[in-house]
Amino acid sequence: MKIKMTDDKQSDNKMTDGLLSGLEGIEDAREVQPRDQTTIDTLLEVEQKLVSKYYLKMPEITTLTDLERTETFYLDVFKFVILNLHGMKFNENDLNYYLISRMNNDFEERKAMAIGMYTGCLAHLLTDRNALQDKRTTIHVNGNGMRFEKLFAFARVVDTLIVENVVGNDICSYVGSHYGSANTVICSGINGIATLCGAAKYHGRINKAIALNCKGAAALEGIASDNGYATQAIGVDIKGDATFSACAINGYIEQIIGADLDGGMDILSELCQSKGRVDQIILAEIGKHTFLRLAGKENGNLNQVLCDDTTYVSDEILCKELLSVAEARKQHHEEQYVNRVQRAIDLARSLKDKPYKEVLRIADEFYALRPITITYF
Repeated sequence: MKIKMTDDKQSDNKMTDGLLSGLEGIEDAREVQPRDQTTIDTLLEVEQKLVSKYYLKMPEITTLTDLERTETFYLDVFKFVILNLHGMKFNENDLNYYLISRMNNDFEERKAMAIGMYTGCLAHLLTDRNALQDKRTTIHVNGNGMRFEKLFAFARVVDTLIVENVVGNDICSYVGSHYGSANTVICSGINGIATLCGAAKYHGRINKAIALNCKGAAALEGIASDNGYATQAIGVDIKGDATFSACAINGYIEQIIGADLDGGMDILSELCQSKGRVDQIILAEIGKHTFLRLAGKENGNLNQVLCDDTTYVSDEILCKELLSVAEARKQHHEEQYVNRVQRAIDLARSLKDKPYKEVLRIADEFYALRPITITYF
């Protein structure tokens, strides 16, 4: 296994200085050596203590009341981790070698959730410790097709988190949620349901949530809902139902970009309802199923959708502006505006098969194409 270690609201929610911040120091996954074997032993020992204490109390994340109580439950678990790792230093390499030891284990659901939440707490603790020393934190895991259920679930505070080629459900789910914050979270080559589901939900914040080449339902579902905020949410080559569904319900996402989402039903459904807000959606090659069903309904605020083909856009959508290039021309927009629409859609098409570093670079170009004027109903 190879591892390496807008408006005034927009400025208030700025996650970092520039959309590419956090990319510094990211290198290709490489072979590393553990610093101290006893560090790994300690991480395993604390895991076993945590599982013994908490796994029977683990919240059921498909139950709303359990999700809501996770705010205080996670803090209790996090305090347990802080107490048990007090005085013990660990770094990104140590964390990754611990993860190696837990790959491909077949845990029952609640134990898997306990260990997944533990990995989220470790990422959070390492990020906090580094921040106190004015250091950035980049955690990069390449599982090479091995399994790890609920990896980094509920990690409340992370800087740059990259997970590649892992099999498992709920990977990076609810990262940055419950008053948490995340800079850049990338899931690439994941096989499992609910990848990055619920990121920045419940008053959370995230700069960039990115899923690439993933298989499984509910990827990127529910991002920034319930008073959450996201600068950009990007999904490319996602196969599964309900991708991007229920995002920004009573929350706010500045920009959603989707390309090659030809996976199933309810793509981008029920967006930004209940006074939620999405400034712009840019789409290419979404497939031949109805999408954007009920988006912007129920007092929602959906400003602009740019799409290469509007044929399968649901009739049940409430949006200030829905345009393809052809429709932009038909509506007699000035050529500069038509070119802007064309550029956005061409960029979306270009994302397919791009490595995550290139997607991050292009994300900056997308951000420059946000609507000049944003008007809501």
